[in-house]
Amino acid sequence: MDEREQLEKVATLFDAWAQSGRAEGMERGHVPTARQAYERLGVGPGHRYLDIGCGNGYTVRWAAAEDQTVEAYGLDLSEKMVERARAQSTDLPNTRFIHSQFPLPILKEK
Repeated sequence: MDEREQLEKVATLFDAWAQSGRAEGMERGHVPTARQAYERLGVGPGHRYLDIGCGNGYTVRWAAAEDQTVEAYGLDLSEKMVERARAQSTDLPNTRFIHSQFPLPILKEK
Protein backbone atom coordinates (compact mmCIF):
# COMPACT_ATOMS: atom_id res chain seq x y z
CA MET A 1 0.00 0.00 0.00
CA ASP A 2 1.51 3.35 -1.01
CA GLU A 3 1.25 6.61 0.93
CA ARG A 4 -1.73 7.90 -1.05
CA GLU A 5 -3.68 4.70 -0.40
CA GLN A 6 -2.84 4.84 3.31
CA LEU A 7 -4.02 8.43 3.56
CA GLU A 8 -7.27 7.58 1.76
CA LYS A 9 -7.85 4.64 4.11
CA VAL A 10 -7.34 6.81 7.20
CA ALA A 11 -9.53 9.61 5.81
CA THR A 12 -12.32 7.15 5.00
CA LEU A 13 -12.20 5.65 8.49
CA PHE A 14 -12.33 9.02 10.25
CA ASP A 15 -15.04 10.28 7.89
CA ALA A 16 -17.15 7.30 8.98
CA TRP A 17 -16.40 8.02 12.63
CA ALA A 18 -17.44 11.66 12.21
CA GLN A 19 -20.71 10.65 10.59
CA SER A 20 -21.50 8.06 13.27
CA GLY A 21 -20.91 10.42 16.22
CA ARG A 22 -17.76 8.65 17.33
CA ALA A 23 -15.87 11.98 17.23
CA GLU A 24 -17.70 13.14 20.34
CA GLY A 25 -17.01 9.81 22.05
CA MET A 26 -13.31 10.23 21.30
CA GLU A 27 -13.51 13.75 22.70
CA ARG A 28 -15.04 12.52 25.97
CA GLY A 29 -12.39 9.84 26.29
CA HIS A 30 -9.47 12.13 25.51
CA VAL A 31 -10.51 15.27 27.44
CA PRO A 32 -8.92 14.40 30.83
CA THR A 33 -5.45 13.90 29.33
CA ALA A 34 -5.81 16.43 26.51
CA ARG A 35 -6.91 19.16 28.92
CA GLN A 36 -3.84 18.63 31.10
CA ALA A 37 -1.54 18.85 28.08
CA TYR A 38 -3.40 21.88 26.74
CA GLU A 39 -3.16 23.73 30.07
CA ARG A 40 0.62 23.25 30.09
CA LEU A 41 0.86 25.20 26.82
CA GLY A 42 -0.26 28.43 28.46
CA VAL A 43 -2.26 29.71 25.49
CA GLY A 44 -3.09 33.36 25.98
CA PRO A 45 -3.93 36.63 24.24
CA GLY A 46 -2.24 37.10 20.88
CA HIS A 47 -1.03 33.49 20.64
CA ARG A 48 -1.46 31.14 17.71
CA TYR A 49 -2.56 27.56 18.33
CA LEU A 50 -2.46 24.62 15.89
CA ASP A 51 -3.94 21.17 16.46
CA ILE A 52 -2.73 18.65 13.88
CA GLY A 53 -5.30 15.87 13.62
CA CYS A 54 -7.91 18.05 15.29
CA GLY A 55 -10.88 15.73 14.83
CA ASN A 56 -14.02 17.62 15.81
CA GLY A 57 -11.90 20.59 16.92
CA TYR A 58 -12.44 20.57 20.67
CA THR A 59 -8.94 21.78 21.58
CA VAL A 60 -9.11 24.45 18.89
CA ARG A 61 -12.30 25.70 20.53
CA TRP A 62 -10.57 25.73 23.92
CA ALA A 63 -7.81 27.92 22.49
CA ALA A 64 -10.22 30.26 20.69
CA ALA A 65 -12.27 30.67 23.87
CA GLU A 66 -9.19 31.82 25.83
CA ASP A 67 -9.25 35.22 24.13
CA GLN A 68 -10.62 36.62 20.89
CA THR A 69 -7.06 37.55 19.82
CA VAL A 70 -5.94 33.90 19.82
CA GLU A 71 -5.69 32.52 16.29
CA ALA A 72 -6.79 28.90 16.64
CA TYR A 73 -6.28 26.47 13.78
CA GLY A 74 -7.19 22.83 13.30
CA LEU A 75 -5.89 20.55 10.57
CA ASP A 76 -7.35 17.15 9.77
CA LEU A 77 -7.18 14.61 6.95
CA SER A 78 -10.87 13.77 7.35
CA GLU A 79 -13.17 16.11 5.47
CA LYS A 80 -16.13 15.07 7.63
CA MET A 81 -14.22 15.79 10.86
CA VAL A 82 -13.37 19.26 9.53
CA GLU A 83 -17.03 19.83 8.62
CA ARG A 84 -18.04 18.76 12.14
CA ALA A 85 -15.40 21.02 13.71
CA ARG A 86 -16.57 24.01 11.67
CA ALA A 87 -20.21 23.37 12.55
CA GLN A 88 -19.39 23.23 16.27
CA SER A 89 -17.29 26.40 16.16
CA THR A 90 -19.57 28.92 14.47
CA ASP A 91 -19.65 31.08 17.60
CA LEU A 92 -15.84 31.39 17.61
CA PRO A 93 -14.75 33.55 14.65
CA ASN A 94 -11.09 33.13 15.59
CA THR A 95 -11.09 29.45 14.58
CA ARG A 96 -10.05 28.08 11.21
CA PHE A 97 -10.19 24.45 10.13
CA ILE A 98 -8.18 23.09 7.22
CA HIS A 99 -8.87 19.82 5.43
CA SER A 100 -5.44 18.54 4.45
CA GLN A 101 -2.76 16.02 5.21
CA PHE A 102 0.26 16.90 7.33
CA PRO A 103 2.73 18.07 6.52
CA LEU A 104 0.90 20.33 4.15
CA PRO A 105 2.15 19.63 0.63
CA ILE A 106 3.30 23.26 0.38
CA LEU A 107 5.59 22.74 3.40
CA LYS A 108 7.31 19.60 2.15
CA GLU A 109 10.96 19.95 1.27
CA LYS A 110 11.90 19.61 -2.36
